[in-house]
Amino acid sequence: MKTVKMVPISEYVSLKMEVDRLQAMVAELEQNLQAARQQSTQSQLDQGVLIWSDGINRFVKVRDIAMIEAESNYSVIHLTNGEHIFTARTMKHWSEKINSPYLLRVHKSFLVNYRNILSLEQKSRTILLYGGKKAKYTRGTKSLLTKFL
Repeated sequence: MKTVKMVPISEYVSLKMEVDRLQAMVAELEQNLQAARQQSTQSQLDQGVLIWSDGINRFVKVRDIAMIEAESNYSVIHLTNGEHIFTARTMKHWSEKINSPYLLRVHKSFLVNYRNILSLEQKSRTILLYGGKKAKYTRGTKSLLTKFL
């Protein structure tokens, strides 16, 4: 048979008040963490990259990049507004320079902003993006892509 330890009511009240205070602190910390995550997400999307093309240096935000497509030792940066920028840089250069969690290397020739993915065509292993753009993906990236859809 277990014995029950008797606690004076004054200790119980003070412990209850302490537990309530700690729970309120945890709730406030969770709210602050959520706000910091949202702010971090916005700042990552507002980060950008300088792109040299046709004698012009241009600043492009990550949020405005739909995908980057490799063409031999060159690449084409497709923007969400339908514009595309031809650059004399490799895919490796862009994936290292931009280094954003929003851009996924889904194929040796494609770097895709997952926020612009509309759907996946499994039979042809094609990603459909907003604006009618298409990109190929490899078998190994299908499981990665399904996390974001």
